[in-house]
Amino acid sequence: MAWSTPVTNWTEARPVGVSDLNRIESNIKHLVTSTGLYGITAGTASIYTVTIAGLTELVEGVKITVKLHVNNAASPQINVNNLGTVVIRKANGNPVPAGNLKLNSVYTLVYNGSAFILQGEGGGGTAKSEHVLAPYTFTNEDGSDQVGTLPTITSSADPAQGVGQWPDGGLAVYPTRGYRKGGAGEGEIKVTPEQLRSAEPSLRGPYILAGHNIYGTEGSMPNRSSQGAYLPAKNSTVWSGDRVFLQPQDGWYDGSTWVTAPVPDLVASNIRHNRNILGITGNLVPGGEIYVVDSTSWPGGDVHLFNLPGGTRYAKGAAGEYSSSPFFSTSSIYCDYSLRLYWTDGNGNEFNVINYANGVAIQAYNFYFDGPNRRFYFTAEWTPSSGGNSENWQTIPGTTYGGYWQFPANFNMNETFSLRANSSRVIRNIRMMHY
Repeated sequence: MAWSTPVTNWTEARPVGVSDLNRIESNIKHLVTSTGLYGITAGTASIYTVTIAGLTELVEGVKITVKLHVNNAASPQINVNNLGTVVIRKANGNPVPAGNLKLNSVYTLVYNGSAFILQGEGGGGTAKSEHVLAPYTFTNEDGSDQVGTLPTITSSADPAQGVGQWPDGGLAVYPTRGYRKGGAGEGEIKVTPEQLRSAEPSLRGPYILAGHNIYGTEGSMPNRSSQGAYLPAKNSTVWSGDRVFLQPQDGWYDGSTWVTAPVPDLVASNIRHNRNILGITGNLVPGGEIYVVDSTSWPGGDVHLFNLPGGTRYAKGAAGEYSSSPFFSTSSIYCDYSLRLYWTDGNGNEFNVINYANGVAIQAYNFYFDGPNRRFYFTAEWTPSSGGNSENWQTIPGTTYGGYWQFPANFNMNETFSLRANSSRVIRNIRMMHY
């Protein structure tokens, strides 16, 4: 039954017809069925019943107002004046959830031809109490005047619930559930030093320099470099023929500190000549004795007398085996006719100290070598008579003990070097002590 536009310009000249009366009756019925229809429900929470005076049929647009006697069950229905059960739906067409319609509340329903639609219910939506800040109210599909329970968090009551670490090393903080403004002040989340250490196990005092504090963790690692430029090693060991190891004390070093171990015997005089240990070149030549005697044979030509080890500092002749002979009272050589006495080094250099051919018999003795000053001393004598006596011996000029021969600069005394003699016949009675 639809509303018909009434006639408002009646005149005496226009008679009232049947159609006019039907229109008037129809509009009266429409007004009766669409306004002022009120009742209190009975029945059950699933199927309400209500009696409303003057309503004889359900037509599209019929509007009723009911007061509920009980909260609704899910998808409730209503039977008005036994005209048949009709489902009640929300304004958006969705079913009404259980408890959405409240005891003693008054609701307006409009019939749309197949269902009664709730009017004036307010907005729908999926927000729940835990999504809305307390104590604000809101409306959702469960009804109006829902109360939010989401807490507002301030920094004074916002400790982190836990922490973790992102794969890239970043800090993950698990906050308390709730709303916070963000930023400094009330938006801060407190992470304790203990929580930080649970996320990063390396955040420990032994890993932090003493005197420094990282987020509440005091450092205990000693600053060794601040204790001096030279610090004693904790331990040391040596791989023979390979390398030395010094174990530093626990702590932090800035790269300029030396770790040391006392080695009082590590001096050049304790290291063999021309050997290098940790930057120290040795000058030690082990002492020794050279002993060469020709008892019966008389070799001639170029004769090797003796070697001195490289780095020898001093060498001196001692009494020979035939010390009772006037010719062999000390280390000496005895030659016939002529004598060339010379030194040779490992590089092939030769250094002549005597080359004398005026005598029949020549004797050289009182050998003395002075390595630090690169000098060689000896005495040489000759006699014109074969097998002459002591009165006939004459000193060869320049060979007295006070004189010396200076080794040339290119002569290598760092490696083994030799004294040699060249004569037609040579007899050796050599006993040299060296070091």
